[in-house]
Amino acid sequence: MRILRKTHTGPRIWLTLALSFLTHSAVAQLTRGYVSGTIEDPSGAVVEAVTVSITNRATGIRSQTATSNAGVYRFAAVEAGVYHIEFSKAGFETRRVESIDVGTIQEVVLNQALAVASTSTTVDVREAPPGVELAKASATIDRRLSADLVEAMPLRDATALVWLTPLVVIGQGGNTSSGGQRNYKNNYTVDGIGHNNPGVAALVPGSRLLPEAVGEFHVQTAAYSAEYGRNSGAQVSAITRGGTNQWHGAAWDYFSSDALESRNLPDKRSGLEKRRLVSHDAGGSLGGPVAKNRTFFFALFENDTRRPGPSTRDATDVSIPTPEGFGALSRVPLAAGQTVESRQAMLDALGFLREVYPRIKSYGRIASQNLNGTPIPVGT
Repeated sequence: MRILRKTHTGPRIWLTLALSFLTHSAVAQLTRGYVSGTIEDPSGAVVEAVTVSITNRATGIRSQTATSNAGVYRFAAVEAGVYHIEFSKAGFETRRVESIDVGTIQEVVLNQALAVASTSTTVDVREAPPGVELAKASATIDRRLSADLVEAMPLRDATALVWLTPLVVIGQGGNTSSGGQRNYKNNYTVDGIGHNNPGVAALVPGSRLLPEAVGEFHVQTAAYSAEYGRNSGAQVSAITRGGTNQWHGAAWDYFSSDALESRNLPDKRSGLEKRRLVSHDAGGSLGGPVAKNRTFFFALFENDTRRPGPSTRDATDVSIPTPEGFGALSRVPLAAGQTVESRQAMLDALGFLREVYPRIKSYGRIASQNLNGTPIPVGT
């Protein structure tokens, strides 16, 4: 069970709580992977009733199954992580394979050949056999990023990592377009739960995905399975971190100030002095065991404070009559149904511009707008 919470007033505060149980919970299986394979003897004949156990190296959680009469085994709904797998049967050597990396919705195929042994023999394979990382069961074009890589990226919103995936481009306004689809055709999920805007399939505005909270980031752009039929663009999936048998924590503060940046050209043109900026994006995380090999927790906190001064970065362009245009408004001929009083009411409503004009250093995109046959200069 994973719970995401966010306050909507004051500084941005995030709290991520992750509890992992030995029993399989009802989390959507789109967040889990699969491990399967075939067991043979030295002659190439399949071996049935081989006991296969898989153990998560971080949490110690263990599952077990046996090969069928066709020598096939399969573990479904395997949480993303690193595992070691053991194969054993009386009369055969026991074989243990270390460091099998299982990702979200990834089918890891691991075939093994067990040699006949007269006594109990254990063979350790420290590295996965060549080819075990290849996605032979799927033709999907995707990109999978680990927690360490996500956290190492110089950004504060992990959803921007979708741009590292093949067939993905940055569309108009910084939006994401995948495979030639419109930028609102993408689908975002966090821990298998939809993370889309209620109106269009885009990330919920203001809901950043903190890099420190991400356990795995996975993007599929083409030839994904039918279970992802909600949208035709990229399928973006993030898995949040969880606790392990080891205690682990972190603290951070991403700091920025006006001393670390220069004035931009729009600020210079507008006559603004160098703005004051003090920004702290501070937080911390802590995870560990509640009951070893059974229950774990992971908590994360962030407080994002930003105290900026005036800047054109935070401004919206507005087109207004230039001083010449404002003066010409009083000379505009009256049209049918218009009166001198209505024209004066309009001029009174725009009277605040007299106080604005002395503060404007320059205008952009100056053009003339026709008003009752009179050209009125307007600038941005």
